[in-house]
Amino acid sequence: MIAREANILLLKINARDKFPRWTTPEDLAFAAREWAEDLTDVTLDDALVAMREHYATSSERMTIADVIAGCPIRDSSWAGNVTELRLARDTHTLPPGGDDVA
Repeated sequence: MIAREANILLLKINARDKFPRWTTPEDLAFAAREWAEDLTDVTLDDALVAMREHYATSSERMTIADVIAGCPIRDSSWAGNVTELRLARDTHTLPPGGDDVA
């Protein structure tokens, strides 16, 4: 995520929070840079999905940790499934008669 995308995310979060956190353009710009730095591996689309899911079940303020927890790129069970799929795909069976290659 880059600062411009984080700015979009924070504007949407501000609209959903009971008490907006970033009340000046300077506050918002600073927060966007900080959030972008912490969310470099998260896409805006994934962050928006995490935001919608968060506010669908919670009235608490959203944090960077909430975004990360709600994104599949950082979810350990998702990463484990990808690793298992790669291992299954990359497993080579040996030809009958051993491992000698002609």
